[in-house]
Amino acid sequence: MPKKIKPSETGSAFKAAAHVDDAFTFNKYLPSEALRGFVDYYWHLKTTSPLLSPVGHTILPDGSFTIMFNFGEDDLISGSKILGTSRQCYKNILLGRVDVLAIKFTPGGFFCLSGINASDFFGKLENFDSVAGRIAKIIFECISECRIPEERIMKIDETLQTLFKKSNVVIPEIIKSVMNYLVSKNRFDYKKLSEIYNLGSKNVYRQFKKCIGVSPRELAVILRFQHAMRGLIEKDGNEITDLIYESGYYDQPHFIHEFKLFMGMTPGEFVARMRGI
Repeated sequence: MPKKIKPSETGSAFKAAAHVDDAFTFNKYLPSEALRGFVDYYWHLKTTSPLLSPVGHTILPDGSFTIMFNFGEDDLISGSKILGTSRQCYKNILLGRVDVLAIKFTPGGFFCLSGINASDFFGKLENFDSVAGRIAKIIFECISECRIPEERIMKIDETLQTLFKKSNVVIPEIIKSVMNYLVSKNRFDYKKLSEIYNLGSKNVYRQFKKCIGVSPRELAVILRFQHAMRGLIEKDGNEITDLIYESGYYDQPHFIHEFKLFMGMTPGEFVARMRGI
């Protein structure tokens, strides 16, 4: 069975953004070792009872694609969506019975699976079967008889392993190098990075957008926000001045502006909701 990840920043961020607690269960699961470079994790969101009034569900930008299967819908195929890379949070309205299972890819992971130009789906939410019909059909078939989240995740994981083995799509080495640099550092000199990898080259820029969906600079900004958000959660909203510097922001106004752009609320509002104030 898939290994459940202990409650962490994703669950805290969701509950803070949605301002809910007991109305939902939210769990994350690790992919198999063979998929670690392509799939970040799986998540499952379910209501403990049907929602009688609308509740906002926020998915934060993280530089990757997400596929969501809504088992709360009567028709799984029409209720399954794929969310492309985005610079802003995606806000969805939940109502009634909610039972969503999602695959959260690593940046570039979905491109390696499908070969689809990631930039074509920047900031878009589309029907999964209309974007990747063959892959969608295979996954739908593998989970059609499953009834519990862990069993569905196990089947999806096994199917993805097979699909990735058959895929001949690879990310160019220079794009991998830039990605590894960005994800390994909390604070970096973008000008120096640009000089090292020639990010001003139109060819490198186009390749990066095709594989990841955003430019190297845009991904760097997204990852900076993710680092800041994790820091707020880990430090419970304390030591913000140090966090601003550690994350690479110029000053507090810069941090607040960018955080609000991605999260849809200020850092102070986020911390207050996280604390249940």
